[in-house]
Amino acid sequence: GLTQYSFTCPGTCSSSLLGKERNGGDQSVTIISEFLHMHQTGVRMTNEVIRGDKVFHKAVADVYDFDQQGVFHVSQDSYKVLPGDSFRTTCYYKDGSKFGLSSQEEMCIAYIMYYPAKQSSLGKPWVCPHDPWKTFGTDCTTELDYTVLNGVDDLRRSFGDSSGECEVESSSDSSTTEPAEDEHPATITFPVQAPSNPVSGAGWFGVSFFLPFVSALIVVILV
Repeated sequence: GLTQYSFTCPGTCSSSLLGKERNGGDQSVTIISEFLHMHQTGVRMTNEVIRGDKVFHKAVADVYDFDQQGVFHVSQDSYKVLPGDSFRTTCYYKDGSKFGLSSQEEMCIAYIMYYPAKQSSLGKPWVCPHDPWKTFGTDCTTELDYTVLNGVDDLRRSFGDSSGECEVESSSDSSTTEPAEDEHPATITFPVQAPSNPVSGAGWFGVSFFLPFVSALIVVILV
């Protein structure tokens, strides 16, 4: 059957690394890329940033196929994470959720690339683990919500919904149904925002859940 594992890393985690007492002026970090990763039984995955009581940002892999993707690179603009923001990473599986390190076992990892890089007060990477690793050198730990789903509708897939990004206004003249021979296909260009003047390098920030007890990690690799 279908199962859902949802891990929440509370706002106290981002506050401990991005708070004013440790960072002085600008306490935010800029997210420039997200990569969602599961193994063979994973079918859908989301990674949300929650600010206050509202979802500020949501990265989605509505249809996940390990053989096709391995990792899903989310197409999105850059955005900022502030002290107090929490993360909720949710993975959906079909007919299995045995967690481990091999490809025959499951993982649930949301890698996030950001700048400037941050470390905990103990000099450790930015992590937000679940059992059995607990705090892993930081002040962070996740909360797990496990659910058995009733069917495909509970996956809450949203593909097919219009975001408004690529909508084309219909012409007021409906008499012409075919383009002229000398017309060329339209080209849609998607802008990409690049980071400007990173101050202290970039890092990898991710959420991963694996091993038999389902562990949640948020990993930073300093560049």
